[in-house]
Amino acid sequence: MSGVNELVLDLSQVDSENSIFDFLIKQFNFPDLYCRNWEGMGEHLFYDSMSRIPNGLIVLNTDVFKSSYPVVFVKLYSWFQCFPEGSVVYR
Repeated sequence: MSGVNELVLDLSQVDSENSIFDFLIKQFNFPDLYCRNWEGMGEHLFYDSMSRIPNGLIVLNTDVFKSSYPVVFVKLYSWFQCFPEGSVVYR
């Protein structure tokens, strides 16, 4: 896995559940094979050696995203639970 110090994710760039997948694929450098679901995203996160796995995440615009897309936010938040405790900061 190729680790980076910190990755900033600006959720204002996301406007639907489908676009969250496009956004995460780009940000984490996932291959676009089977990442159009949350299980596939989790598999890429830990098993794909070409992915960019950060030591920390800063997630911006979470309040607006959460109010606009509450179901998607819950799924995204659950996915972020795969990261070590304290490594994800929401702003």
